[in-house]
Amino acid sequence: MDAGSIINPMLNDSYRLSKNTNQAKMLENQQNGIEGKAHNIKATGSAKAAVSSKPAAVDKNSKLYSVCKDFEGLFIKQMLDVMRKSVPKDGILEGGFAEDIFDDMLYDEYAKKMADTARFGIAESIYNQYSRFVNDK
Repeated sequence: MDAGSIINPMLNDSYRLSKNTNQAKMLENQQNGIEGKAHNIKATGSAKAAVSSKPAAVDKNSKLYSVCKDFEGLFIKQMLDVMRKSVPKDGILEGGFAEDIFDDMLYDEYAKKMADTARFGIAESIYNQYSRFVNDK
């Protein structure tokens, strides 16, 4: 047994220990930074309003909500189109181009109805994000 085989594991252990100590110091500094930022947010009223976890009331008669609802309908339409393409067409009667147009229009209406009646929540989320910036009264 030579000196190198004894010293190398000891050096590796001390390196790991110093590395873990450095990581612990970095985590402590990050924690202190987060706590300081949280203290600053508590101190300022405007930051408190911006970070509020309570969503604003949704005005379902506003123009913004109408646009958000339309966007939700487009999103649902895209989802339905992808779902429809995953179903193979193996029927005896193939409708051709006319059937494709009819299906597209039918799925458009499905998407609008689903946006109006289903509880996806996409329109409400978008409304809450943009209502702070848009005044549509």
